[in-house]
Amino acid sequence: MPSTCLLKPGQTIMFDGDSLTSRRMPPCLDTWPFLRLANWHISYAELVQEWLFCNKPDLRLTFRNAAVGGSSCRNLLDRLDSMVMPCKPDWVVFSIAGNDAAQNIPAAEFREKLLKYCTQLKKAHGTRFLFLGGFDKPFGSIKKSIAKRRQNYAIARDIMKQVGGIYFDIGIPMKKKADLLLKQSPYHTIISDAHFNLLGNHIIAGLVLEALGVISIR
Repeated sequence: MPSTCLLKPGQTIMFDGDSLTSRRMPPCLDTWPFLRLANWHISYAELVQEWLFCNKPDLRLTFRNAAVGGSSCRNLLDRLDSMVMPCKPDWVVFSIAGNDAAQNIPAAEFREKLLKYCTQLKKAHGTRFLFLGGFDKPFGSIKKSIAKRRQNYAIARDIMKQVGGIYFDIGIPMKKKADLLLKQSPYHTIISDAHFNLLGNHIIAGLVLEALGVISIR
């Protein structure tokens, strides 16, 4: 993890990706009442924004969230010009890979579209990237498409090297924290359906802030 904060005053932080980053659903990007009552509409993205807003007001950061539930690499690229480029993000923090695996999107297409997304943003705005991968580890009981998901994470790791981004295997520290919490009580779960509950998202938020050099928690 970086020893100094990677965020600079006045920067715009964009969150993008799939339902792990935002569970809003198309076509009108809404949520349903149960989701809100269960706090499932709050992801790590909101928690990171709130922490930075409250604790780092000197940075004067702007936040945007383009993530949509169910997204694949195809959707990521489709909304690039309309939702992401106009915001001129200095950073994109994102998650993608699971839906691509479930939809059997070819690995070559995943690589092509993810690389295009990143290179176009970097060329236009000098954008830096924090890709969150490794989510297969906390979801150990979910076997469907795991091999393809892991293949996509390997591709994302390679692309981050090409564009000078950060690949963060978030699943390893999450799994450690989840195991410790479960030792305290079987009620201390971080997972709800195939997503993270509010507790899980709090853990992700802390890890993202650490990856950006804002705090140190390990």
